[in-house]
Formats: sequence, C-alpha cells, structure tokens
Amino acid sequence: MMEGRRLADRFLILKTIGAGGATEVCLAQDVEMGELVVLRVLAAPFAGQWEVLRDACRDTRQLAHPHIARVFDFYRSEDTPFICREYVEGASIGDFAGRSNAEDFGVFAEVAAALESAHGLGVVHGDLKASKILRDVRGNVRVIDFRIAAALRAVAPPATAGDHMSPQVRLGEAPVAADDIYSLGVLIAQTIAPARAPRELGELIGAMSAEQRNARLANWSEIKEALTAFSNSAAGSPEATSSAAPVLRPPAASAVRLEASPARRDSADSSRNLQYAVAAGLLALAALVVFVVLPHWIESSGALEPPSESAEVDNGETPSLPRETVTASRSNVESMLARLIPMREQLEAAAVERWAATDYARAKEIEGRGDTAFIKGDYATAQTNYGKALVVVEELSGQRGTALAASLEAGAVALEEGDQQSAIEAFDLALAIEPNDVAALEGARRAEGLGARMAHMSAGKTFEASDALDSARGEYAKALEIDPQYAPAREALERVETAQANNDYESNLSLALVSMANGNLSAARSHFERARTLRPSAPEVVDGLRQLQQIESSRAIVSLRKRAESAESAENWSEAASLYQTIIKTQDNLSFAEEGLKRNRELARIAERIAELLDDPTQLFRPETLEEAGNLMEFGQRAAEGKTQARRASTQSRDRRAARVDTDLCGVRVRYGHGSRHSRGGNARELRPPRRHTQTRPLRGSWPQERLPRHAKRDLRHPR
Repeated sequence: MMEGRRLADRFLILKTIGAGGATEVCLAQDVEMGELVVLRVLAAPFAGQWEVLRDACRDTRQLAHPHIARVFDFYRSEDTPFICREYVEGASIGDFAGRSNAEDFGVFAEVAAALESAHGLGVVHGDLKASKILRDVRGNVRVIDFRIAAALRAVAPPATAGDHMSPQVRLGEAPVAADDIYSLGVLIAQTIAPARAPRELGELIGAMSAEQRNARLANWSEIKEALTAFSNSAAGSPEATSSAAPVLRPPAASAVRLEASPARRDSADSSRNLQYAVAAGLLALAALVVFVVLPHWIESSGALEPPSESAEVDNGETPSLPRETVTASRSNVESMLARLIPMREQLEAAAVERWAATDYARAKEIEGRGDTAFIKGDYATAQTNYGKALVVVEELSGQRGTALAASLEAGAVALEEGDQQSAIEAFDLALAIEPNDVAALEGARRAEGLGARMAHMSAGKTFEASDALDSARGEYAKALEIDPQYAPAREALERVETAQANNDYESNLSLALVSMANGNLSAARSHFERARTLRPSAPEVVDGLRQLQQIESSRAIVSLRKRAESAESAENWSEAASLYQTIIKTQDNLSFAEEGLKRNRELARIAERIAELLDDPTQLFRPETLEEAGNLMEFGQRAAEGKTQARRASTQSRDRRAARVDTDLCGVRVRYGHGSRHSRGGNARELRPPRRHTQTRPLRGSWPQERLPRHAKRDLRHPR
C-alpha cells in the first residue's frame, strides 16, 4: 500500500487512484508547494528499469499546451522512481453522460489540437483512449500520460491489446504519429452517438483508422476543420442534443458506418443507467471517506488537507468569473508557460545549477508559486509569477555565453598547471553549456590526455638533464603530439633540437678540421658541408671551405706539374705545354709554369721543324737550311740544359729542406741529406749530397749522320 508514504521528503501520498502494468497512479500532496499532484510510481519489481520512466519524463516535460496536462519532473526516492504531473480536477470523457454530438465534436477537436502540438515536438502518445482524456470542473479538455504507457510497454507488456490500438502497435511495433490518429478515429467512432451523425463522419473515421499507416489521414488541419464543422453543424441543428447512449463500434478498414437499431440503443440505455447508479454509490462512499475519515487522519499526522478528486479546492480565493474570461486567462498563462518551460529546460540541459545556482533556484521558486496559483485556478497570480520567473530565466539564458567563457578560461588555466581533474570538470561544464563548442571539445580532449602529457614531459626533463638529447626529444615530441597547443612542450622540443643542432655543428666542424689536417680532403669537405647546412653563414665554415679549396687547388697544381715534367722528360713537348697552360689557368702567378709553357712550346716548334728536315734531307744541301738546322740543334741543346738545371735547382731545394734534420747515430752527430753516405766513426763531419752530372742526350727523332753529306757532318760537329 502506498497511502501515507512520503516520497522524496516532499510528496505525501493520499491514496492510490489507479494501478496496472508496471506502475501505480497516486494522488499526493506536495507539502513543499502546498498543492495536489499526481504521481506515477514504478512498481518495485521494475524499479531497476527506472531509465525508461526518466526518458519518458524528459520527452514530455517540454509539452506546454492548454489541452495537455503538465509533467513536472522525475524523482528517485528510496529506490522508488516516479513521475510527478499536474493534478486535473475532473473526470475522463468516458464518465460523462448525456453529452450532445456538438459537445463531443468540440472535445475531439481540442484533443486533435493537443496531439498536433505534441507531434510537432516529436512526442507520440501511444495509448490514446477515453481514460486518458480528462475534463476539469471548468470544462477544459486535458490529455494525460503522453509517451508513458508506450514506454512502459517495453517493461511490462500487457496481456491483451486494447481495441483502440492500431494493428501495428498490437504486433509490438513502436507507436508513431499515425497510430495516435488511428486511436483518435476509434475513440470518435466509440463515442459519437450515430443516430443523426453526419454522413461524412464515417468517411473521416475510415480515413483516420485505415489499416496501413501510410494510408491514414495525416493532415491535422483537415481533421480539426472537419471536427469543428461537425460540431458547428450539430450545434445549429434543433436535434443536436441526443439522449441516446453512444454505440461503441471499432472502425473497419475503410469507412465506418455509424448505425444502431432502436432496440439495441434501449438495451444500452438500461445498461448505462445501471452503471451510473453503481458509480453514484461509489462516489458517495468515496466522498464520505475523503471528507470525513481522511481529514481526521491527515490532521493527526500533521499533513495538509487534500481535496477529493471530484471537488476543487479553492478556499474562496478564486472569484467566480464567466467561463469565457477564465478560458482566456488560462490560455494566456499557458502561452506564457509555452515560453517559460522550454527556456528553463534548455538552462537545465546547460547545467545552470552549476554556474548560476542561486538565481536559478529563485526562478524555480517563483515558477512554483505560479504553479500553485495555476492549479487553484488563480490565473492572474499565476501569470504574475510566471512573468517574474520568465524574466529571471531570460537573464540566465543571456548569461550562458559569459558562463561558457569562464569555464573555458578555467579549463585552460588547469591545463597549464597540470590539474587534470579541474580541467576535466571545467570543460565538462563548458560542453554542458554549449555541446558543440569547438574550444570546449578541444579542451576536453586535451584534458583527457593531460596525465600522459605530463608523464612524457617529466621523462623528457630527466633525459635532458643527463644530456640524453635524443631521448628527451622523443619524449617532448610525444607530449606535443598528445597536446599540440601545450606551449611548454613546444618550447622544450625547440630547445633540445637547438642543442642537438649546436652539437652536430661543432662535431662536424671539428671532424672537418681533423680530416683536412690528415689530408683526407673528401671527408673534410663532407663535414664542412654538413656544418654549413646547420649554419649556412658561419665564419668558421666559410674560412674552412676557403682553406680546403686552396689545398685542393695546390694539390691539383702539384699533380699537373708532375705530369707536365713527366711529359717533358719523355719529350712530349705539346702535352707538357698543354699541362703548363692548365696550371696557369688554375693559378696565373706561377713562374715555373710560365717558363715551362714557353720552353715546351719552343721545343715543340724545334721538334716539328727538325721532323720536316728529316722528312726531306735534301734541304740540307742549301747553306741557309744547313745553318738553320745547326741553330736549331744549338737551341735545343741549350733548352735541354736549361731544363736540366731547373730540375737540378728544384731537387737541390728539396735536398736543402730535407737536410735540416739532425740526429744522433751511435754517438756521432751526423747531418745528412738525400744520397749522402754516413760515417760511423771519428768526429762528426758534414756529408754533402753527391754532385749530379748532367748528360746530354740526343733529341728524340734526330736524323742519322751517316745519311748526311760529309761537309754537313763536319759543320754539325763544328758549327761556325
């Protein structure tokens, strides 16, 4: 039994007014707000599936329409999940007798308006029937329990499916908007008295209750216009009011015929009268319990006195007003609620209680006072309080941007300080305020990787302190990969890379100088080039490359000179002249190259002329030619002697450089040079290198003297 229990330390359950399936429906007193509410409590066997009830509440709280009962909130108290909704003082349309067709059509037009509003927000009722449509004491239609029954069907499937359900829902499919249209069509067919119903009504019901979903009429405007037209037509007819009870007929797959025989209607009248008598007795008994027994029990427990379901409690606070005025006032209040509720729910989704708890609590308190006045029918007071609450809520909505910026700043500070928990909380709040904010999403990602980032930074600092720069660089790079916006990681990585570059530069420069000193010029150039890549304009690199170029040039000149001398020794004058010419192009201030070029060109010319004479010896019979040949021989001999003397001078210069070495040999101080002999005894004496004697060799290609005339041989031996 739920009676007498207090849930959430706020709701005192007065009695159970309905039960079935997975829930109980209870009338309760909100002792905090001083008003009656209805609680739909999830039964204990199904309490573990409270998410279903919570999700249904979340979907239906956004509904704010004059013909929809408000859903306040979802609670969990002592493992008892329940939904709190507005209490509607009145009864369901199935409990009213003797209504006219005009009145019924008006009721269903208002139900259609409520369903259209809910469907526009994506909310389907899923269990529309007469017991879900209430009329309060002022005659206002209120639809209750949107989405609830359909959601609970997954928790506790019913044993049988009602005839108000569409074929698809009976087969277990999730309800859609077309299924609500089907149920409304069935409800109209079951309620409207068919005696003088318009012929077109059957066509409307058939279109609404077609077997296939896509074949049903889905235009709410057409449905409302048709029902309003039927209502106006019935109200204007002299026979609009019918005392005959409605015949309950489920619709066929096509148009529904609303017919009933008089005998059947009489039988239905008798049955309905009996039901009314029984219901009146039960209501009298309930009134006795509510008005006599229950107040004494509540007084003894200290609770507030609740009214009965069939009598509204207003304590004389609400004056009697014309129905049109009351309806207009209520419509204004509910229009204001249609603005207030979505804004409040948006703030709740944005975690407003975490960044503006005081102001939001004040807004809810004011709204609660408006709810109390609304339930009591004091619409003027409700409108005043809802207006005040709306002002506060609008101000809070305008502060969302400021709250978002503050959360982002707090998260950024926490990231810089390495406080992972604070960073996660700050960015989580930012995402609650604005789920798609790019900065908040990036901050949340950075906060998740903060622990790993700090571990890599710590390892990098340790490696850097021990000069393990490669390892330090790897750790800093991993930290930066986790958080590309973390400036300390970027700075540390740049610092280590700079230190590595400096080390590489100094190492390559040192290796280049050592290689150059050891004569390994190719290795020296390679190291200089690597150093220049690291520091292109470094003066050490520029000077080193210049020296290397000079050494390479000198080596090239030495090599060319050796080749030229070798060619000259082999009397290849033209080749020797060409090599000396190359040396001069490499360095134009070398005297030996200039002399060698001049000498070998002349020798080449002499050799060429002598070759011409040898080819035609008869030319020597001419005195002038013979004299020319003698001069050529004399010049060639002098040139050969000059070459020998130049070679000797070069050799003696090398000998003098080598003779600077002093050493001790067997206690005798000996100075020696190239080709010297050493004395092993006596006093130290200076040994000079032996004299080199020059032997004149005949020029290659000289002609045989036995082929010359006798006087030519004599003249060649004794030139004049």
